[in-house]
Amino acid sequence: MTLQVGMIGIGGIILAGDLKESNDIAIRGEREGNVADAGRLKNKIEFDHERKIAVSCAIDLNFARTIARRIIDELEPRDLTDEGTAYSAIERIVGDGLATEKKKAEWLIALKCPDWKLFKCSVAPVDPEQRDTEWSISCEPCFTLEFAGHTTNPVIYLRKYYDDLLPIEQLVPLAAHMILSAPLFNSYGIEGLEIIQCDESGVRKLSEGSIKNLKAATRQLDNSLGEALTQSGKEYTYSTMRRSMS
Repeated sequence: MTLQVGMIGIGGIILAGDLKESNDIAIRGEREGNVADAGRLKNKIEFDHERKIAVSCAIDLNFARTIARRIIDELEPRDLTDEGTAYSAIERIVGDGLATEKKKAEWLIALKCPDWKLFKCSVAPVDPEQRDTEWSISCEPCFTLEFAGHTTNPVIYLRKYYDDLLPIEQLVPLAAHMILSAPLFNSYGIEGLEIIQCDESGVRKLSEGSIKNLKAATRQLDNSLGEALTQSGKEYTYSTMRRSMS
C-alpha cells in the first residue's frame, strides 16, 4: 500500500507520496525479517519536465509505473488542447494497458491542457471476488485535492487545513506532513517522501535538502503537539454533586 496526494493551488499542482516499495514481496519480506526484500525505497512519481506531465502511482506499482510511462510517452500535443481531449486520451492509454495485463492500480495525473489540470484514474474488477471477469476504468478530473492508495489512512483528516486559494509553495508543508505522518497508521506500506511541483517553470522535484528540512519540520510539529496535549501543572475547577445524574 502507498499514499499519494495531489493538491491544486494558485499557480499549479503539488504531487506528494511515499517511497516504500509496498508490493507483496516487500511487505512479506519485512514481516519475515528478509532484509533483501523489505524496506526498499523507490520513486512512485514518474514525470517529464519538458512535456510538463507528472504521474503518481499506487496499488500494483509495477503495472502502475508501466502505464504512467506510457501516459508520459504517448500523449500527443493534440491530446492536450483541452480537458476533455486529455481525459479521453488518458482513458484510451489506460484501457490499452488493461487489455494486456489486468492489475488493480490508481494514478494521480498532473498535466497542462493548456492550464494545469489534475486527474485521478483507477482500474479495478467490477466484482472484487471475480477478478477474471469484467474490469472498470475510472478517469475523472479533480478540482481541489485528491488521494490515491491508502485512502482510508486516518492522516487524511489533515485535509481540513487545505485551501485551494493558497499558492502551491504554501501547500508543500501540508502535503509533506500528510505523507510523513501516514506511516504511524501503516508502517508496512508507507515510508519516505518525494514531492513534485508543477507550475509555469515546468515539473520539478524537490531537492534532498528540502525534503530533509520538511522531515525536521514534521518532527518538530509532532513534538510541539505532544507537549501541548500533555501539559502538566494546569489547575482545573470541578463541579460537586452527591451522585452522578443520568
